[in-house]
Amino acid sequence: MSADISLLVVGGGPAGVTAALQASELGAQVTLLEAGQVGGTSLNRGPAPVRTLARAARLARDWSSWATFGLTGPAPVPDLAAVMANSDRVARYAHDKKDVAGHLRRRGIDPSTTSCGPTWRTSSPRAMSTAGQWSCRAPGWKAGSRP
Repeated sequence: MSADISLLVVGGGPAGVTAALQASELGAQVTLLEAGQVGGTSLNRGPAPVRTLARAARLARDWSSWATFGLTGPAPVPDLAAVMANSDRVARYAHDKKDVAGHLRRRGIDPSTTSCGPTWRTSSPRAMSTAGQWSCRAPGWKAGSRP
């Protein structure tokens, strides 16, 4: 894939998404490159799934105080696969609910995530490629910055 674009934003976390949206509002033709899912760590692997794991741990821990409240029953037996599946379900729900990629598309921004690998390199002062799978020429882009 090769394209001429006004602005290339590398990274689809909160800062990259914000930069892409603001540049689009100012009239730039924007392409956003993301190696994984748009939205960043907080949305995809951060607070929502971590809180779900913490909640499961608290529920298992609190079993020891049931008798104080007149509750009885066997001690919970954690099913790690089920706990992790629930955490993944919550992360997917948060990602789908937020719909960052859809929001970007509705604003005319191309969030390129499928053909882009985790290794980005500059192939010339005004061009970038990702593991030979994706390349672009950007008139306003200059190589040299670091993430």
